[in-house]
Amino acid sequence: MPVPQLKIFRVLWGIEAQFSADINVLFAELHRLGYTGIEASLSDIARLSNNDSNVFQQALHDHKLELIGTVVTSFYPSEPDVWHDLPIDEHLTNLEKQLNELIQFKPIHVNIQGGQDSWSTKQKEEYFEKALEIQAKFPQMTSSHEVSVISDL
Repeated sequence: MPVPQLKIFRVLWGIEAQFSADINVLFAELHRLGYTGIEASLSDIARLSNNDSNVFQQALHDHKLELIGTVVTSFYPSEPDVWHDLPIDEHLTNLEKQLNELIQFKPIHVNIQGGQDSWSTKQKEEYFEKALEIQAKFPQMTSSHEVSVISDL
């Protein structure tokens, strides 16, 4: 039986202040420090690659880093710092759109920060039921949800 291997990922949120905004300098340093990969949202990817997905893919490849993608359904990638109080259907639209965009980067996993903690349990159940249907369209990507599920207690 093979021995499990520990993989260590660095989230890119706020990383330029600590390291460099140059994607190749940054990724080379993360690789040197022993990181297996990075966790990044589409807005992180766009910012670091100057909106060039090929630059991002090449930098991952050149510096031998894997990707955990992050989807945040309350934010639009074009406005990463502006929270929106959206109805369930818009969260689901954002989820599917972002998964469609992330797939080109071949993430090993996707961390989904979806829905809203303030929703009732019934709303959360509706969101998750439909979110799972969307996720089924992407069998090559594993994913997990980060949200407070129980709010009616």
